[in-house]
Order: sequence, then C-alpha cells, then structure tokens
Amino acid sequence: MNTFGRFLFLLCVHSLLFPAVAPARSGVPSPVGSAADGLSTALRASGPPGRIAREDGFSYAVDGATMWIAAAAAGDRRLFDEIRAGMEGYVVSVDVAGRIRRTVSWRLGRRGEKDATGTTEILLCVEALVAGARRFGDEELLREATDLADGYAMHEDGVGRTWRVRNYYNYGTGAFSPNSYTLGYAPDLLDELAASAGDPGKGDLLRGLAARSRAFVLEAFLPNGLFHSSFDPELHSLFGGCLPSFHFSPNFIVKPGDSAAIALGIARSVPEAARRTLAFIAARWPDVGDAIYGDTGERAFVDRGCDRMSAGHMAIVLRLALACGDRNFAERVLLDVLPEARRLEREAKNGGAWIWDAATVLLALREYLEITGK
Repeated sequence: MNTFGRFLFLLCVHSLLFPAVAPARSGVPSPVGSAADGLSTALRASGPPGRIAREDGFSYAVDGATMWIAAAAAGDRRLFDEIRAGMEGYVVSVDVAGRIRRTVSWRLGRRGEKDATGTTEILLCVEALVAGARRFGDEELLREATDLADGYAMHEDGVGRTWRVRNYYNYGTGAFSPNSYTLGYAPDLLDELAASAGDPGKGDLLRGLAARSRAFVLEAFLPNGLFHSSFDPELHSLFGGCLPSFHFSPNFIVKPGDSAAIALGIARSVPEAARRTLAFIAARWPDVGDAIYGDTGERAFVDRGCDRMSAGHMAIVLRLALACGDRNFAERVLLDVLPEARRLEREAKNGGAWIWDAATVLLALREYLEITGK
C-alpha cells in the first residue's frame, strides 16, 4: 500500500474509532479530550505528582516537568500546584564563584540523592512556570522562572565559536561538563521570559542569553532541515580553525524527533527554520524513523528494530505542527498519536520510557485542545 493509500486507510479507521475529533457536544469529551484525561489518570495513578519513579528507582525531572507544562495547558491549577510542590524536591541551590544559584537536578534517587544539574530540565521547569503564569495570571511564577533561568545561565562558557551552555554541573565535584547538547536551548522561551521580567537588567541579560542561544542553534542547522545533536569545544584543540563548526552528530546520525524539539524552541523567532524541519518530517511521515543519517536521510538502526519514532517524539512533531500553524499536518499526526495515547493508557508504567512518552503525548494533546478548541 502506498503512502496515500495508507493515509486513506488510517483516516477511515480513525473515523470509526474516533468519530469525533471535532468539538464535543452536550458536555461529552472529544476523543482527544478523553485520551488526554485517560493518560492523566494513568500518570497520576503511577506515583506522586512530579516524582514518579522509573524502573531504575530514579525519578526524572524531565518527566515531572513535562506533566507540569501539561497541567498549565489544561488550566488545572490544583494539579499544577501539586506538581510544583513535587518538583521543588529537584531544586538545588549552589554557590558558584560566590553567587548562589537555583538549579534543577536531572534526577532524584530513592532517598532524594542528587548528582548533577540538567540544563534541558531547568528549561522545562522554566517553561512550566512561564506557561502557568500566562494561564493563571500569577506573577510569582515568573519570579521563580527568572531565578531558575539564572541557574541555567551559570552553565554558559566560552566566547565566539566555543560559546555554549554546558550540559551539566556536578554537585559532588563542582565541575561542569565541557560539552553541550542542542536540545538544551530554548531561545524563544528566554525571550518570552525577558519580556515579562520586572527588572530591566535581568530582562537584558535574558535577551542576550536568548540571542546567543539562537545563534548557537542555527549553527547546528543542517541543509535538510534537521539539527546536529552535540557540540564539543575540544574539537577546537584538535582542528583549530579548520572546522566550519564544532557541532556534530555521532556517526552523522540524528533523531528527527529531537530536531522537532529543537525547532520548537525557535518556531516564533525563526519560523522559516522550524517550517523546514517540519517539511522534512512531513515529507516522510509516518515512515520518517527514529534515527536517520543526516547526510543522506536514510533510516538508521533498521536491522535492530529500533527505527520507529517513539510516541513521545511523535507528540513533539504534533506540537511543532501546531506551533507552525500547519493544521492539516497536525491532523495527520494526530491520527497516529491518538492510538499511541490509548496504548500508553493500557500499558501504564510498562517500561522506563513509558513515563516520558505518556507525559509528552499528554502535553501534545492538551496543547491541541487549547489551540484548536476541540
């Protein structure tokens, strides 16, 4: 069956299984709302808000923060505050160069052990607080977000071509990692926070950080619309000025789902770049794969059975389509995300990745409902 035929088949199946991806009537939730509510219930039954443990015994900030953003999108102030209280357990104040900064540990052990910060995790918490302030009109949340953004800024290092936000700070050794991941940047979020900053000085600092972050992300942009995943300044020592960039992807393998997340962070300020990322994925949907070779576009790891895009990454693609205003493609992606939502609800806590997948799908569905009103 060709791609168009498969699309028509899925559309027919969807109309039978989910006949109302349309506004709900008579107070009955739409299939999207029902799927979101089911996932929310499954997640809440899996552990305390913001502190659901994976199979290894650790609770991960990325899971709790994603649920936190979803609570803001749903307008659920009670759940938002419950998760906010749970996420406070990840916050660690550190003294770096005589200045106290509030940071977020990337994970918590069974007894509350914390080993290192996570820059992506800090940004997700900032996003949750900004989204909550926007939804609930609570300026205190913006002050908390600004404090955490200051903790994110402490990871800055280098000048010119070696500038980056270092990936983490080790609480035990007091050392920063030298490398950086392109996922750990959110220029548009920092710009939004800067515009809301009550202190003009802090606003200027955030705008500067946003501008440097945007330049960094665009330097990782590939001709086909995807992004390199990593940055290693030590390549400067090896190659000097011969390399055009110190951005790279191991074996030139990139993850389209990660590229969608990176593009989401610049969708407002550089919409043409975000649309190019979306166009690459849309042209191959739903067979884009979980990992591909960035130079050829061929799928990687096909022989290992891990070439299918995860439910969480599919959900990020849905969020990107909505952010780019491409409602037609968003509806196509929704056809694949809704069955995944139902599967995740049935298979509650089946595997370590379940929590992140479920939380990310929940967030995408909540944003879909918020944007479309369906």
